[in-house]
Amino acid sequence: MPLHPISSKRAAAVVLAAFAVASLAGCAASDAGMRAQPQASATRAETGELGGTTWRLLDWSSKTGTEEFKDKVLVFGTDGWVTTTITHKDGRVATERESYRVVGNTLTLDKGGRLVSYRILRQGHQLNVEGDRDWSVLGRL
Repeated sequence: MPLHPISSKRAAAVVLAAFAVASLAGCAASDAGMRAQPQASATRAETGELGGTTWRLLDWSSKTGTEEFKDKVLVFGTDGWVTTTITHKDGRVATERESYRVVGNTLTLDKGGRLVSYRILRQGHQLNVEGDRDWSVLGRL
């Protein structure tokens, strides 16, 4: 699926309404699992412009109509870890934590020992993320 812009009107509505990813719409790790992960150490060169930013999932390609979540927010730490907070439709909140690196326009996530790469294109307060099988659009918070 090619990268495509989302209308600012639609993006504003989604952001006001309350982020990837086979991807950002995937599974959640327990808090205990997160604590068991080793700490990553990254430089600004490795986290690129994403380090220290927060994004909300606005749109994605793997929609089935049966998603069990109502919101996803991704926090890209300057330490090379991205933390995704998933709010489920039933009100449960879960977190998923993965290490990441940015080289040029490529975002690489470590999904439990499996490296997954995405092409990224930042357009102002919007981030288009495109994988081999899916795409996502994130809005900066």
